Amino acid sequence: MNLSWLKDFHLGICGLVLLCAGSVSASVEVSHAWLRAPIPGQNMTAAYFQLYNTGTKIRKLQAVEANFSERAEMHTQRYMDGVLQMRPLPFVEVAPQQRINFESGGHHIMLFDLDMAVVAHGVAASSTKKALTLVLIFADGQRLPVVLSLRSLHDVTPRQSIHNHH
Repeated sequence: MNLSWLKDFHLGICGLVLLCAGSVSASVEVSHAWLRAPIPGQNMTAAYFQLYNTGTKIRKLQAVEANFSERAEMHTQRYMDGVLQMRPLPFVEVAPQQRINFESGGHHIMLFDLDMAVVAHGVAASSTKKALTLVLIFADGQRLPVVLSLRSLHDVTPRQSIHNHH
């Protein structure tokens, strides 16, 4: 009796299980993503967004990259002894069903050594005119590209970036 079909069936089921497990790990949504236009004469800026874990497992954001910046880092701000201090974040954990705001005055992405020609036009300098893109890198290996809109300092005041007032 030839049972090779059983081996193929078993491999197919294993592949389906892995595919479903992958979709569970990809349970993060990003909204309200934007880049603050750099201050004239500065070669750094910040990006902001809202991160929402729609899944049932903790997600760990461990790094960021950008197609218009040499270096991208997760940072947070807090008051210590009456002085606002900015500190790097090695990672950010997002609990199931939790929303985390990356906003002015709190968690945010610092972008250094900008390609100013790219930022000035709001698109990457290429024949395909790629959008300003931030890539969120999670501990499980997922790389989530996020398109950023470009806003000037005059468009948004601190703490106005993400909050939805109902």
